[in-house]
Amino acid sequence: MTHLTPTRRTPTDPFLMSQARILVAPLTCAFVASLVACSSPAKPWLQVGGPLRNVSGMALVNAGEPSSGVAFLVVHDNKAPTEPHVGAVTFGERQGLRYHQLSWPANVAPPVDLEAICPIPGQSGSYVALTSAGRLLHLRYDGGAAIDVVHESTLPGLEQRANIEGFALQSLGGRTVAVWAERGDGNKPATLYWGSYDEASDAVTLQGQAPVRVPFPSGHNTRHVTDLRLDGAGVVWAAAASDPGNKGPFVSAVYAIGVLRAEGEALKFQPNPQPTRLWTFARKVEALELQSGARGRMFFGSDDEDMGGWLYVGQPEPAVQRKKSKR
Repeated sequence: MTHLTPTRRTPTDPFLMSQARILVAPLTCAFVASLVACSSPAKPWLQVGGPLRNVSGMALVNAGEPSSGVAFLVVHDNKAPTEPHVGAVTFGERQGLRYHQLSWPANVAPPVDLEAICPIPGQSGSYVALTSAGRLLHLRYDGGAAIDVVHESTLPGLEQRANIEGFALQSLGGRTVAVWAERGDGNKPATLYWGSYDEASDAVTLQGQAPVRVPFPSGHNTRHVTDLRLDGAGVVWAAAASDPGNKGPFVSAVYAIGVLRAEGEALKFQPNPQPTRLWTFARKVEALELQSGARGRMFFGSDDEDMGGWLYVGQPEPAVQRKKSKR
């Protein structure tokens, strides 16, 4: 497979930047701007493992300095009970990438086809993982060799043969909201869903939906949404991919597809009418993760089928020291 550096079609998305000016606090504005305008990360794609270690979702556990490393939970879309389902990945400049398969609890039925995982806002060590059929699993991870399943539930409003490939939680308007997507296929657009998430019961209440069709990739192998993230400003980030089969060739793109607003009890989605291709990869990207703040960046994971699972960690922009001009 050709290893291409990610490319951007334009330095900014006009819709994204207009929404940032209207909706976003200064710190988040800086984060959004850094995502769409900074130079590409310097590090290459790093292999997590073979086909059974594909990356179909990822969640940030912690993000330290480049020398001390970044830690993630990753999920795999394997089907057999004995195959790996969740793993812990650490990456640092000194130690490189390390992967550890995490044990699944014996008293809980193993998942089939995990496609997404995200942190639960405000709950350190808590995550929600999702299968393509809509099974939600509330996970706890304390840094050890296993995960715990606290509770499980099912997404509402599922299609008859659901194929969900993205799920994210975020605090908006003083409450936790969820977004998820039916992936779509070729001429069939993806369907973006949104609603409220109740931390006590792990229940999701559906409040709305909208079709999503990306301009690239295109053709009958297109999956219009392969993962989602929702940032603190309500911007909905999405990956899309072309999947012609287990041997590829693959191609993916990442977009800001719209903004979700909390208005009283209602959630309203404003789609991006002309989404800009912000990143393009010669891989099947199925995992996105955001790190906010001054060292903010976006992380990518791919499920390249026979070629295995990969992560693009990159590095944040170094601080720029500017000298005051003397007059």
